[in-house]
Parts: sequence; structure tokens; C-alpha cells
Amino acid sequence: MLKPSFYNHLVKLEDSSGVLYNFYTLCLLALTPEDVSAATAVLAEPDAAPNARSSAGEMKQLLIDKGFLIDASIDELAHLRASRASARTSRHLSLTVLPSLACNFRCIYCYETPNNAAMSPAVEAALATYIETHLTPGGKLHITWFGGEPLLELDRIRRLTRQMRQISDNRGAGFDAAMISNGYLLSEPVAKELAELGVKRVQVTIDGPEDIHNQRRPTAGGGETYETILANLKGASQWVSINLRINVDQTNRDCIDALLDRIVDDGLKERVHPYLGRTYPYTDVCADAAGSCIADADFSLLSMETDLALVRRGFSAYRLPKTRNAYCMAESSNAMPVLPDGGLVRCWNDAANPDALVGHLLTEATPQMKENDANWQHRDPFELECQTCKLLPICMGGCPYLYRCTSELHCHEWKHHLDESIIFHYYLKTLEREGEIVAQFNETAALFRRS
Repeated sequence: MLKPSFYNHLVKLEDSSGVLYNFYTLCLLALTPEDVSAATAVLAEPDAAPNARSSAGEMKQLLIDKGFLIDASIDELAHLRASRASARTSRHLSLTVLPSLACNFRCIYCYETPNNAAMSPAVEAALATYIETHLTPGGKLHITWFGGEPLLELDRIRRLTRQMRQISDNRGAGFDAAMISNGYLLSEPVAKELAELGVKRVQVTIDGPEDIHNQRRPTAGGGETYETILANLKGASQWVSINLRINVDQTNRDCIDALLDRIVDDGLKERVHPYLGRTYPYTDVCADAAGSCIADADFSLLSMETDLALVRRGFSAYRLPKTRNAYCMAESSNAMPVLPDGGLVRCWNDAANPDALVGHLLTEATPQMKENDANWQHRDPFELECQTCKLLPICMGGCPYLYRCTSELHCHEWKHHLDESIIFHYYLKTLEREGEIVAQFNETAALFRRS
């Protein structure tokens, strides 16, 4: 016996055609009006026996092949629950390492209190011991360098990377790294060295055109940063993949197009991958940003508009949804940020919060640390309204930190404009297919010319 997947969603268009999407498999079908009728009939009565040669018979087989029709015995929710449980005990080790909280910027919405404390030799040694203890043979060690500004501690990153790679080699484990940097020190020689150190991706933030960005993200001394960052990206993007974050709120949301135009004019269209972030009053330090934050539904629409702006300008990468076993590292037992003093927390937002420690590299965990850690395990999306949401496979309950702070779910942005998001996804897939056809034609034409 068969049943429709719970995670199907059909968007009907004005001409009676439609788009069928599944949030579990991420499969998408473009349907003609006749296809919509056939698919609707099959999904309504999946065990009916249509003529195998009829459109309904062909549609039924297609829906089975693509996961829209599944065996009636399958419990999709149970599968998701098991995947989440497995992710919480991954054999891979993911650490966000903060060699220092020092920063050369004073961003107006930063949630960290500036602190020049850096890792001591004792903490470095304890970090190496922690990795040796927790890295499973044959697994993978993934490091994200964070701060503060991590490039202020490049010597320490060099030294720690040598130790980490040696441990990974001894364990027969893989190693890769990423970095979150403000970009001010990310010159081409530095980016080349980072690539040699195993850093494959660097996230850099630019918040708008020059006047807007410089006001939001000045140096610690109040200096301008925009032109230096853009110049650095031209060289750095030859060595590492650049994810370009644009933090938006009500004060700069109208400046996105101008920034994208500048990126195109500077020849960076194929070399950086822009996406929107959202300013949020994560801690009391950045509480002044609260009044300008963008509401969830509004941000969802703005993100879609920005993706469309990227498409129109010919950018090659878009942040499409993907299934996830857990929302983030905070829900994994084998992933956490490591603070400069050796403290361990579950979320980046707690990087400057000594009351949020869940452990420590140099001391035994206190009862308060153990309680803090246990509190992260209390939120279970399968016991909340998430269990009846079609977007659960791509959301997994949203940000656990914000849920702890507000007792409210912060859902995937697609939920607020669901039909429009699926149609836009279809549009992107169409463009991708057109690109493949053009590439195939060019390849065939080139072969013909050479023959």
C-alpha cells in the first residue's frame, strides 16, 4: 500500500499548471494542467489501479520514483527523529575556535564585549588534548576560526593548525577549516597562506555602499573599512571561497542593489557569494539594534527579492534550502565553540558570556556548567508544533538560541511566503537547466568545429 508523503506541497498557478515540491527529498516537479489533474487524483487515491499506459499510470510511477508517493508503512517523522538523534552524536568533531576576542572593528550591532585576552599556551595544549580525546579515528575534524577578528592571531592559527593536522593524520581523520573574518586583514598573501593551512571558505561582511558600510562597520579608531575590504576580496577570492554576508536591518535594506552593482563593477560576480544576514539583539551588548530589526515575514520577502537581484545580475550561487539533521552545532554533542580562556559554550552568541559555559578545557565542569549544557537539550522540535510542519526537514525547529531567549519558534524563512518561495526555486532550477543546455550546445559546437 502507498500513501502521499506528508512533506508534499503543491502550488497551483493561474493557468492551472503547478509545481509540486517535497521538503524531505527536495524534489521538484513542474506540472502541466493535465499533470496537475493526474497527480492530484493519484495522491488522493494512491492505491487505485490506473491503466498503466494512461497519464495517471505514468504519473503514479513518477511520483513513486521521486518520493512523493511512499510505502504506507514508512514513518517519515520517525526517520527524521532518528536522523536528528544520530546527528547529536556525530563521529565528526566540529569546533569553532576563538583564539582571541580582540577585534580591530567596532561594529554598531556587535553582540560581543571587546576583550583583548588571547589563548595561553596552557589552553592551546588543552585544546590539542581535547581534540585527541574526542576525534574519532576515520572521522573528520572541522575547524571554524572566529573571534573577535581571528586574523589578529595568525601566528596562533598557524601553530594550532600544525597540531590539529598532526592529530588528524594520526587518527586517519580528515581535516578542513573555514573562517569568519571582517576582511580588513585578508590580503592576497594572507588568503594564500590560509588556503595552505586548509581554510577553504571565509565569510566576510559588507553592509552596503561605502557610506553605509563605513558607518556600520568602522575600525576601532573610527576609520573607514569599505575600500580596504573590497580590494582584499579581489586577491583573496583567488585562493579561498568567499561567502559575502550582508547584515541588514531597516536602516540599510534599501542599499542592497547599490552594493551588488559595485561588486559586479569590480569583477567579483563570479568570485564571491552574497547572502543576507539579519541583525538581531542577541545580547544586551547589542540591544540598541532591536528597534531597527526586520520582522521574520518581512525578512523572508526581502531575502527572495535579493535572490532575484542576484539572478538578474548573473551571480552563480544561491542559498537554496537543504535538508538538515539538526539546526546547528548547538544541538550536537561533538560540536562547540572554544573560547580564548578555554571555556566551552554551545553557541557563538555566548562567546562573551561567562555565565553560559557548558565546560572548560582546564577544569572540571561545575554543576552550573552541567545544568547549562542540559538546558540546551530541552527543546525538542518533535514535541512542538514543528512536528506537523511540512518544512521540518529543512528547518528542524529553527534557532535553538533564540528559542531559549524568547520561548518562540524562529521558523525557516520560506514558511512566511511558501508558495512564492517554491515558485522562485523552480525559476532558479529552470535557469540552471537552461545553463546546462547552453553548455552542452557549446561543447558540441566546439567538437564540431574541431572535426
